[in-house]
Amino acid sequence: MAFAHAGTPMAVEHAKGLNRRWRHWLQNPFDLFAPYIKPGMKVMDFGCGGGFALQALHRLTGEFGEVWAVDCQQGMLNIAQQTYNAANIEFSLYEEGKGIGCEVYQESVDFAVAFYVIHEVGDVTQVMKDITAALRPGGQLLLIEFWFDRRIPEYLEAATQLGMQVQDGPKVFLSKSFLLCKAAEGDAE
Repeated sequence: MAFAHAGTPMAVEHAKGLNRRWRHWLQNPFDLFAPYIKPGMKVMDFGCGGGFALQALHRLTGEFGEVWAVDCQQGMLNIAQQTYNAANIEFSLYEEGKGIGCEVYQESVDFAVAFYVIHEVGDVTQVMKDITAALRPGGQLLLIEFWFDRRIPEYLEAATQLGMQVQDGPKVFLSKSFLLCKAAEGDAE
């Protein structure tokens, strides 16, 4: 099954529906991300939507870590800020093809998550380039998509073309997940 809205972001008015209590029980972001995040890390929530993962990311990075919430819609960022906001969370608007944030963010992110968002982008290759550019050498991207998304091979192909190594990610209810690892400095491409 392909998505009728492939390449189209979710409508802002549906954002709060993603933050329901039942979703936290079935897809607990703290449990999903804990194996990958250590205190003090800089993490990016790419396609943060209404802020489903922000509290977990903030708790896991601790007071000296940073959370970077990124979305392509200002309305989503506004809802995410209302959902969960703290001093070390930065909210940034993403414009496809223009990179993520400014130059200062390039190769600075230790861990990124893209949870139910890649199916909404138009140019998968460009978005993967932008995410990869933000990751530091050795950084990781946890990609989580609906189990029935037929474009998953396209997402993984775009990542491998950029030199990312693909591993299976954690089990996520009604989903497929993959851990994409950027080569560390000195690793053979």
